[in-house]
Amino acid sequence: MCKTCVSEYDKNRYINDKDTILERTKRYARNNKPIINAITAKRRAKKRNATPDWLTEEQISQIKSKYKQAKQLEGITGLKYEVDHIIPLTNDFVCGLHVPWNLQVITESKNRSKSNKFNPECFT
Repeated sequence: MCKTCVSEYDKNRYINDKDTILERTKRYARNNKPIINAITAKRRAKKRNATPDWLTEEQISQIKSKYKQAKQLEGITGLKYEVDHIIPLTNDFVCGLHVPWNLQVITESKNRSKSNKFNPECFT
């Protein structure tokens, strides 16, 4: 099976069996707290290392406002929103920075489907 077909299959399976998959994920997280804590700590460290020291207070404020915007949109629409790194912090080809111009507010489902993928054609 090609990579695109597998991705499409996984997406359809998730849509059709969302509740079961979410319950299984929650159960795994409850039963494997040390593993989840390690993954979370690694992600936090990556983000910290991807935040340049030269950011101004205004730029830091812009980052915080993205997270506030995501929370506000959740309240308005009832959908889950997340702050996404346009250029991922972790990727085989490129590593983005945690800076305001590399952040966008998108729905949780769109962010999950994007994963850590990077499409250079979007930047040409």
